[in-house]
Amino acid sequence: MRLFCLPFAGGSAQLYWRWPLALPSLVEVCPVQLPGRTTRLAEAPFTQVHAAAEAIANALSPRLDRPYALFGHSMGALLAYEVARCLRRRGLPVPARLFLSAHRAPHQPAQEEPYHHLPDEQFLFRLRQLGGFHPEVLANQELMAVVLPTLRADLELCQTYQYNDNDGPLDAAFTLFAGSRDRFVPVRDVSEWSRHTSSPVRLHVIDGDHFYLTAAAQTLMLIVAEELRAVADAL
Repeated sequence: MRLFCLPFAGGSAQLYWRWPLALPSLVEVCPVQLPGRTTRLAEAPFTQVHAAAEAIANALSPRLDRPYALFGHSMGALLAYEVARCLRRRGLPVPARLFLSAHRAPHQPAQEEPYHHLPDEQFLFRLRQLGGFHPEVLANQELMAVVLPTLRADLELCQTYQYNDNDGPLDAAFTLFAGSRDRFVPVRDVSEWSRHTSSPVRLHVIDGDHFYLTAAAQTLMLIVAEELRAVADAL
């Protein structure tokens, strides 16, 4: 079984470097490296969800020769969902499990005004409010000159997303994750993902804020490992 992992805004495939060590050997962990970061820094980042989903689906399509799952945190959850829909439209297999973490259900309206377009000073202020970034990182002007364009693009991707329900619910089991102290995506908003599948849904509330992907990584990986073993046993 393959597990394709998608990062949060500003993140990269390196977020998942520990996962192969924690998940069972039957799972091949395949982090997806998006353009505009690390090994793909010279490439322009995506600014639209559907364009990103189409490109990711193109990359994944040759590797769907065995059962697979998708995991995405925050922005990555939205991308994982749209990738699954894109693959289904192409007549390709849907994931055996869709892990959706720290993102509201797609039909729900955004709770804040877009800020991806703000001047640097105001944009950095909003990033400080968001948390998850060390103050010394945000204060490093040379580093920010490199990463800000990708951060802006990622947030534009999220903040301009338009949901359409033309395709109906997915026939894929969902595992949902929510942070118990997430100020941006409350548990009730995550639970609304259940509207978008005709298969079973499980919800896990993780002790943490919006960035529990790193802060509570061990807990998260244990749950993912257990669920993937169950999926493999049922195949």
